[in-house]
Amino acid sequence: MALKDTVRGLIGKPERESKEKYDEVYWLEYLNTKFEESKNYRSTHVERQWFINNSYYKGNHSIRYNKNTGKLSFGSKDPMDFYINQVYATCRAIRGAVTKTQPTWDVDALPYATLDSNASRILGEYLAFVYDKLHVKHLTKKAVLYGMLYGQGIFQYGYDAEADNGEGLPWLQVLDPFDTYIDPYATGIENARYVIKVVSRPKEIVEKNPHYDSKVVKELSTTSKQSESMYKELINTRDSGSSVSSENLLLHEGWFVTEDGIRIITECEGKI
Repeated sequence: MALKDTVRGLIGKPERESKEKYDEVYWLEYLNTKFEESKNYRSTHVERQWFINNSYYKGNHSIRYNKNTGKLSFGSKDPMDFYINQVYATCRAIRGAVTKTQPTWDVDALPYATLDSNASRILGEYLAFVYDKLHVKHLTKKAVLYGMLYGQGIFQYGYDAEADNGEGLPWLQVLDPFDTYIDPYATGIENARYVIKVVSRPKEIVEKNPHYDSKVVKELSTTSKQSESMYKELINTRDSGSSVSSENLLLHEGWFVTEDGIRIITECEGKI
């Protein structure tokens, strides 16, 4: 069997088309239960602090939390009150220092194979090509910034056998901590039972995704929400200055550890 066919088989298929141990109803309930578990554990207190950190980074230093009302206020709006945004300058300096030097790649050995100097050089050049192709420098800056603002810089990576005209390429993305819900009882990602991502996508793009049931997608209602986090919604509204398109779907994409490997379940409006 070709590699691309093997990888395609690992992607998974809708429960209604398979004979798996657990059915669609089980996974839907399990995903919703674990999402609420992680969301409630994180609480609004953590996200509120993330919002304040983000506001300081954007230069909104007058923001305050009122303990009496339990609400945030933006303080004085007097144009004569101004602040020097040292937070932004510091974050930018650290982010730039991390990615200042272009990495060089040396492949000294391969498992189960010998490696001569010419092959080592070619593999090193290929890794440099992949580094630029995946925009790793930009993604690293993004992860470092999230780490400084929210205490979490989360990479997700995998392999797409169909990418680059069928040649195959790894893929890499940085997840927004506001939209990433990790097993709260895990001591590290290696022993997490699940990770759930909240993804906002235009409905027309979701309809074209072959991994989703097109009939189910067509019945879904669109929304203007881009996140399940109230504070992330405030950030989006503040930064854009207006409401976003209402033609999006808000998907819950769960990655669950099972005895047979990783099970990926995507839910929207109570449907898989």
